[in-house]
Amino acid sequence: MYEGVKICPECDAEFFAHAEECNACGVRLISPEQKERLRRNLLSSRLSVLLADQLADHRKEEFVCINEGDITTLHELSKVLQGSGIACEVVSRDITNRCPGGGFSLLVPKLQKDAALKIMEEYWERVHPELKLARAREDEGACPGCGTMVKDNPSVCPGCGLNLAGGTDDDRCPGC
Repeated sequence: MYEGVKICPECDAEFFAHAEECNACGVRLISPEQKERLRRNLLSSRLSVLLADQLADHRKEEFVCINEGDITTLHELSKVLQGSGIACEVVSRDITNRCPGGGFSLLVPKLQKDAALKIMEEYWERVHPELKLARAREDEGACPGCGTMVKDNPSVCPGCGLNLAGGTDDDRCPGC
């Protein structure tokens, strides 16, 4: 597009900057920047409506907790999931009555749990590539932190002191 043009927001026709109204539509002309902002706002509105509709449909379904923690991290994850078409909610754990002691939970419809977990794992590996290396070390029987080979399942790495005992799903809150 040329500098100093205006665009019809209805038919996308271009006009010289001094024109005020589209001769075909009779609509007031706008700058290309305004047209782009309108397009982005429309896409954002459509996505919000789609996600709200999905969430309303999914409210009929059972929601399950797929992650818990601080609100900033969970909001980051919820944006990733929503961008992938997964309905989700970040809620106070006190509200869910599933987890005592405060904090926040990331809830998704039970039917979308596996897809949401996969998307989160791919996201974390993209943001933190060192996780892939740590998992590979662990699969080889080495400490995920330093790579020291470990035998007999020690609770602490002899090389770096990393706690290898970890938690299990049994350690989690029964509601999660």
